[in-house]
Amino acid sequence: MMIVPQLFWDALLHRFLTDRTNLERVAYFDGVRAGGAGVVTTVTVPRAKRHPRYFRVAAADMSAAGKHLLEHGLQRLAQVYSHGDTFVDHSETDDGWAYSQRPGSLSIVVPCHGRDVTRLTQCGVHIRRETGWVRLDEGEIAKEILTVPSSVILA
Repeated sequence: MMIVPQLFWDALLHRFLTDRTNLERVAYFDGVRAGGAGVVTTVTVPRAKRHPRYFRVAAADMSAAGKHLLEHGLQRLAQVYSHGDTFVDHSETDDGWAYSQRPGSLSIVVPCHGRDVTRLTQCGVHIRRETGWVRLDEGEIAKEILTVPSSVILA
């Protein structure tokens, strides 16, 4: 399970929306593991070669985007990237170039570069199984990802 504070989800969507290009966007959710759950603490935006239908993060750029992980005791919890249209499945390219091929890895595809997206359930959420990447349905997403409020003000 991955726990995503709303603040980090909103920050990621804002980052995607303020990019005025028609190129795919990419970021990573990094955080800590506690009691079997990953808690997002950091949104990392790597240097990437971005194109309208795919992106690539070179090995050196992936290394740079992970430098803070050991330093702060963090782990990479998921990749999040956009498609320019409503297609939120993984392509063969997406499968092969995912940030990890380790079972349990999460990949979130945000449609339309984040326009009109507010909830994770509007995205394609994929998990890496032994046999390959599998898209989760809404009920399965709820078991894998929990979005929680970042603040509650009762004044």
